Amino acid sequence: MLGFGFGDDGEYFLERISNHEGIVEENINNYYNLLNKLGIGEGEKEYQLVKSIEKALTDYENKKNQLVKDLQSGLITTEEYLSAFSKEGEGRQLANVTDDAIQELIDYNLSFAAQRIEKNELQSRNSIFVMIVVIGISCFLQEEIPHFCKEFSPGTGGEFLC
Repeated sequence: MLGFGFGDDGEYFLERISNHEGIVEENINNYYNLLNKLGIGEGEKEYQLVKSIEKALTDYENKKNQLVKDLQSGLITTEEYLSAFSKEGEGRQLANVTDDAIQELIDYNLSFAAQRIEKNELQSRNSIFVMIVVIGISCFLQEEIPHFCKEFSPGTGGEFLC
């Protein structure tokens, strides 16, 4: 037991926090791997956003670890520890900075995805237009140039009769 005044719950909560920190670290590493696959120059904004999340997380974790250490050594009381994570506490403020950094990355990705969807839609429309033009030219050529066949004959193995 860690002596938080929370009974066995204190150890449980610290274990949960450590588990979540590991998951966050793993996801950040996965994000970096994705960004590295994009190549130099691509994903630069995302790289900066992930770096800001990392910094915010490091600041939060350092403060949390210092508070835990101070609580365990008796430098602060349980009430002081809890107040650090209350609405006006420094730990809570650092957590909010982290949340804001994460939200900025999410917003960036949503905006990027919306732009890609719009671009893909435009490319799709252009492709459809090109296909219509090609089909139109093909039909014109079949009408105007005799060597293009007009009648399909399923009895000849799917060939066109000329």
